[in-house]
Amino acid sequence: MLRKFLVYFNSILLILTLPIVMAQAAVIQDKDGYTNVRKEKSTKSEIVHKLVDNEVFFAVLDTDSNWVSVSFKNKQGKLSNGYMHRSRILPLSRMKEYKGKDFKMSIITRPFDAKAHVIHKNKEGMVDLIDGRPVWGTDGGLPNRETTKVKFSLKGRAIAIGKNKYANLFQMNDNYTVYRLGDHYFIEQTNSDGAGTYLSVWVLNEKGLQQLWVSALE
Repeated sequence: MLRKFLVYFNSILLILTLPIVMAQAAVIQDKDGYTNVRKEKSTKSEIVHKLVDNEVFFAVLDTDSNWVSVSFKNKQGKLSNGYMHRSRILPLSRMKEYKGKDFKMSIITRPFDAKAHVIHKNKEGMVDLIDGRPVWGTDGGLPNRETTKVKFSLKGRAIAIGKNKYANLFQMNDNYTVYRLGDHYFIEQTNSDGAGTYLSVWVLNEKGLQQLWVSALE
């Protein structure tokens, strides 16, 4: 009995000490201005996509391999996967946080009003769509807060953001980190009410919003 217990205890200890592999938001670092995403871990493998400068994607960097699993939005806007060489990847977390005063962001929220929305539940009774769109910020329940306005200001000029960009981003907060690379600003947020945590990365320059990356965090 004691031997069985020790085997069980050691198994649990091993699981608890295994590294947690998490994806990170990143951009490419390539003098050519683009990087190929391969189907397999080889330069001879099929090219499935090209990522360009300042385009955000997800990379799983907590491995020893030179080839890294990446997730990106394809030309149809759908999430796809492939592999990229580690040397071509620059995680946002390795950039220096930008503290300049020429950038501002503000978020306005209000209590969620279920009567003002069309709520759809799946066969398990979990909320999966609000107003016909996937729900970010909850784990199958109704959100507590909805976003009514997201405002950006760059060098004193307001940048217009259409409500369709954030209407399904719930439980948003004012905590964010700003990174700058050249003339691009990357605003990284983690939003949640304790369940359904998700990451949003806004990419802007003086021409306006260039990209909004939204992804779940496990």
